[in-house]
Amino acid sequence: MSLITAPRLCTRTTLAVFATAVMLVASVAQAANKELSTWDKYQLYLKYQQAATTITEGEGLQNIKIGMQFAAVRKHLGKPVEQKGFHILSRARDWVYHLDPQTDLQLSGRKVVEKISVRGKPDSPYATVAGAHFGMPAFEIRTFYGTEWVQASQDTLDYPFRGVRFIFNNNILTEIAIYPPKRR
Repeated sequence: MSLITAPRLCTRTTLAVFATAVMLVASVAQAANKELSTWDKYQLYLKYQQAATTITEGEGLQNIKIGMQFAAVRKHLGKPVEQKGFHILSRARDWVYHLDPQTDLQLSGRKVVEKISVRGKPDSPYATVAGAHFGMPAFEIRTFYGTEWVQASQDTLDYPFRGVRFIFNNNILTEIAIYPPKRR
């Protein structure tokens, strides 16, 4: 992994988010048939950027979803910075991307993405829809997600019916794993 590769991916992602936000602002302004102030444009951009850093339980990220073909992932994010073990017997693959300096994304599966793991430092901008973010202690996660239907161990909280597993290091959230939710 070269240090030059990660910023290139971040720049590509940032430019895509910014370009989409500008198109969104333009379409909103046309639909309303009025000119938006710079402040309104900035507020719309921040809302779009927040959506891009939201982790949806049982689904994935805004542009990377469970069930997505790996070919589509590569087209969207480019070449992974690391390809962990292509397992001969299971044909499973693990692709790693650096979303930003504080956040890594690992996609696992065979032909399609079956699991998404987001690893982050406390200053990572990524968070779940319910508000769980990196650096939180386990008791706060329980506050957001409850204690019903949870499978807990010393370093994980697993909510199988929501399709999310929280992994802790020294009681601090360091990884959020997304997978298809189980049916009740």
